Amino acid sequence: MDRLSLLSRLLAILLLPEQILQSAQSAGNDGEASTQKKLKLWNQSTLAAWWQEHQGAEEIISGTRNLLTTLQSAQQRHGLARVLANEHFLGWLRHLAWIRLFPSDFSSDGFFSRPENFAAFRSLSSRRGLPELVVSSMSCRDDPSGVLRVLCEIEQQDPDDLGEFSKLAIAFALVWDQPFPSFWPHPRVTGKNIPRGDESVAKRFSFMVDSMRNNRLVMDPRRLSVRELTFAVDTPVELRELAYVQQIELRSARKLEQLYRVVPYDHARIQNERYTWPHGAYRLIDIGSKKGGICMDQAYFVAHAGKSMGIPTVLFMGQGQSGDHAWVGFLTGQGQWTLDAARWKGENYPVGLAFDPQSWRRFSDQQMEYSIKSEGDSPAVARGRLILAWAALNINDPSYPAILHAAASAMPRAFEPWDLEAEWLEDKEADLAAISLFWKRWIAHFSGEREMKAKGQRALLRILRKRGEQEEAERLGKQIIAENKSRRFDLGIAVAADEILEKQHAGKWKPAAQDYRLAMQRFGGKAGGHLFYNLVQPYVQTCLSEGQTAHARSAIDHAMTILKPQPNSILANDLRKLRGQAQ
Repeated sequence: MDRLSLLSRLLAILLLPEQILQSAQSAGNDGEASTQKKLKLWNQSTLAAWWQEHQGAEEIISGTRNLLTTLQSAQQRHGLARVLANEHFLGWLRHLAWIRLFPSDFSSDGFFSRPENFAAFRSLSSRRGLPELVVSSMSCRDDPSGVLRVLCEIEQQDPDDLGEFSKLAIAFALVWDQPFPSFWPHPRVTGKNIPRGDESVAKRFSFMVDSMRNNRLVMDPRRLSVRELTFAVDTPVELRELAYVQQIELRSARKLEQLYRVVPYDHARIQNERYTWPHGAYRLIDIGSKKGGICMDQAYFVAHAGKSMGIPTVLFMGQGQSGDHAWVGFLTGQGQWTLDAARWKGENYPVGLAFDPQSWRRFSDQQMEYSIKSEGDSPAVARGRLILAWAALNINDPSYPAILHAAASAMPRAFEPWDLEAEWLEDKEADLAAISLFWKRWIAHFSGEREMKAKGQRALLRILRKRGEQEEAERLGKQIIAENKSRRFDLGIAVAADEILEKQHAGKWKPAAQDYRLAMQRFGGKAGGHLFYNLVQPYVQTCLSEGQTAHARSAIDHAMTILKPQPNSILANDLRKLRGQAQ
């Protein structure tokens, strides 16, 4: 590009703000154009003028629609790349992403139809920097009105504390915008035994603030990012539960793992195969000083002790040589995480799974380690999430995938833009060729992250099989297994199991049995629980359900010679039970 052309492009960008908004004004009807005449450059004066012109709830809803039309028209005229490169467009987009949290059906909403709650929204909107921080912290998985409802409740109850502890308040809003899943916190306790509290979120916020001022927190929430704090406020238990574990002396977050010794291990429960908590209410005082517990209970106790003291924690679950196990990850310092507290090295766990408190979706310790490096207060992530907010407002527009691509470019270590595009392709029922190209892009992009790469490979493998490209499918299947035969052998097992079970369902019992033995030889030396629960158990149960008793007995006998779990472990007991089914 010559210097004259470059100068012309730079001049066009400098002139872009007024051009964008003027052209967008003419695109709407007369009413919309008159509403938008003052929307030229983004600054505090024009923002104040917008709020002055939109006093009531109906006016804000109308203004939200008009602003969306204005910005969409700007993109249509000037192109996505140019508008996303312009800070004035992005300024109005931040404003739009904030005001859209107020529900358009507010009049029929039991919360937002009340004048005091609308006043709280107006008050929140006037806080310098808060709307921008909310928008830059939100995921497309968050419930917009749910996030705003929590913030309004805190604004009414503790307006001064919200100003000082704004990141903590936003973290509560992002976690408590939707109900906790019924299967929280882990599968070894029934939901009815969880001592869930009926305290409001605002009261929980006050509890954390009071704990800070009374020196009961190890970490200052004002110094943590919103994302980090979501891992500190993600528990629905009664506040007295948290107050109890706050009494434990802990001088540093780095010492959190030492709290495991507080909980005596209940070996009798394993020996008696009582894996689910058998003592009624699942109270921390019973786990810590009365009943003790197994690994799930220990991890739950330590994680909650950390949360009660302001330490972000996460409870991981994984499969090892002796079956399932739980351990804890926690923040040790600013931006520094330990993800393997009490993760027994001898058990060779390939992966740990947890709940993301912002979406309640499953994610792994390796995904967390990969993505968390780009989270926190990163400006790139803030920009990427703003672009995702724009994507959510244009989900039915042809530009939607391009907007997702722009978000992915802004935060290349983030998974959300890619997951959203995969969901969009599925909802659109795109042809297999288009989906194949997407997964190939996915594989190339995540080539440095083993789990996400394998996810793309497995998706592509399924498509190749659907298209009848058996030779290419076989090559890719072998590649996945070879690439994951050491650290992430669970991924290799999953691929092998898919192919074996497919042959079973097709009635190809001898080839399935041959592949089963090959997989057992390949992974049997270290896979333990993953091999049993993801291959042996489903293979044997499929044989039994189809009347292939001889194949089932042969498979379990072969497994008994390869899998050698610790006596009286969960895996040893389940292996024995499966053998009994095959007799």
